Amino acid sequence: MVLIGLVSNLMVFAGTGKTRQDQTQKVKAKIAKLGTGSDVRVTVKLKDGRKINGYVSETKSDNFILLDFKTGSATEIKYADVKQVKRNRRPSNREGFVLAVILIALGAICANTLD
Repeated sequence: MVLIGLVSNLMVFAGTGKTRQDQTQKVKAKIAKLGTGSDVRVTVKLKDGRKINGYVSETKSDNFILLDFKTGSATEIKYADVKQVKRNRRPSNREGFVLAVILIALGAICANTLD
């Protein structure tokens, strides 16, 4: 019985290590896909509960550097410490232009119906 318990515990711990490695590789791949530079804003959720906003300025084999837009401070983050990475999309100029055209068209329609 004791031997079965030890073997099952070892299997659980071995599985957890593989899952951690998989998560780390997913985070690393996502950062690589998003790329570096100030035009790619991201929110990084860490496993300790913190959220950091900014952009990736540099990637390394085990970590990356995130620069905060407001303060300009650099934070070195290990891929293994990351729970989630999300891109913060701001509307592009084209999307802003389309929105402006739609609003102008709605304004013109409203103005014509009031006359």
